[in-house]
Formats: sequence, C-alpha cells, structure tokens
Amino acid sequence: MPQGYSLASIPTPRPRQAVEAATLSPTPHHGVAAPIEDWAAGIASAQYGIAGVPERTTGDAVPLDTQLSLARALLVHTAHPGATMVRQGASVAVSLLQPDFAVRLAETIREARINGMPHAGVYSAYRPPGFGVGGFRNKFRSLHAVGLAVDMAAIGGPGSSSARKFHNIALKHKVYCIYGPFNRSEWNHCQGTKLAVSPSRLQATITKRGPKDRERMFAVAGRYLDVGESRTIHARRHRHTSHRVREAG
Repeated sequence: MPQGYSLASIPTPRPRQAVEAATLSPTPHHGVAAPIEDWAAGIASAQYGIAGVPERTTGDAVPLDTQLSLARALLVHTAHPGATMVRQGASVAVSLLQPDFAVRLAETIREARINGMPHAGVYSAYRPPGFGVGGFRNKFRSLHAVGLAVDMAAIGGPGSSSARKFHNIALKHKVYCIYGPFNRSEWNHCQGTKLAVSPSRLQATITKRGPKDRERMFAVAGRYLDVGESRTIHARRHRHTSHRVREAG
C-alpha cells in the first residue's frame, strides 16, 4: 500500500466501487487534453454526488486505498497507450505499477498538465519480460518488469523547455527521470527509484509472464523507492534504444 503520498484536489469518494469502476472505464478517451481538475470534478460529481472538488488542506486525510484507486484512474485516463499497454490493456499495465510510485506519478502528471503540458501521460507502464520489449538484453533487468518505471508521452522532445520542466516537476514528487531531459533516447523514461537496473532480489519476484505474486513484488519494489545515486546516467551504457523504434528500458 502507499506510504502516504496523496493526490491534490481530490476529495474522499464514495462508494469505493465507483472508484474501481473509474479505474477500469475512464472517460473521456485516452490522451484527451482535459484539465485534471475538471476530470476529477466530473468523477466526483457524477459518481459520488459531490458538487465540486475542494482544495486539499494540510489536515485532509484521504484513505490510502482511495489515493491509489484515484491515482490509477488518472493514469489510465491520461495515458497514450503504446504497443505493450494495448497488448495488456491500459488498466492492467497501470495496476501493476508499484502503488507508491503510481501515486507519485499521478501527482506529477496532474501538475504537468496544469503547467503547460496538457496532454502529458504514460506511454508505456508495466510490461513483463516475456514481451521481449526494451533495450536490455535480459528483460528481467528492466524496471518496467517490476512496476517501477514508465515512459512518458507529450512532455516535449529531448532538451526542450517542456521536457526540462517535466523533469523538475517529477523530481518534486520523487519521480526520477534518471537519464536527464537531454538524452535523445531516454529523456521520457521515469522511475520510482534512482537505480538503473532491477536488483536480483527484485527480479526474483517475477517470471517471464509477470509477477509471481503481485503484492510480494510491490512489497519488495517498495524497498527500492528513492534508492540509488542522484546523478544522470548515459543511456548507451545500458544498451537502450530509441522509443521511436521500440519501447526501451
């Protein structure tokens, strides 16, 4: 479960079943550039009988399962699904992201969308090693395979002012785009850890088809949140290739 990172501008919803339905069937269509506040307000009004979405104050207490459900709904709603997300279904690819990372990422996208990147969303999320996708020869080494990495869309090109802004917003929410905004192949790759490669202990929680046990994978992955050196890594060191050719990392 999440460690306590909460989504801004979202009230405590009811009933819980409506949150789960929103996660599976988000509207409008993926990638629509609707302000996140409007989207959240629409869910609140239509499904929970709440007139609007008040600003969150320091004292607000949003249940952890609610945070996670809303974060997943936001990530699916704003996604630009690439091949591996389509192959699994966007809701499945998002549901296998480590919960704390998912909430942090949702906060990042919400802030990016109201600060000049109205289409920002996830392009590639969880993907099992068996898909054979990504720059690592050994796909078990990819952080995508353990729910700790995503590739973003609509944040601007490598070195652009919007890409640089997105990286700053992400870091604020403890989302680490470790290859830097100027990297031509990995500028849009972001993670919940500063490590470049999945540790062997974490690799042991998955098979070619996906996690052996989802909650076990989440628990072990959670131990590596924020772990690693704060530095920019050169993508070629890990044999990554351009996202324009194939999903990397």
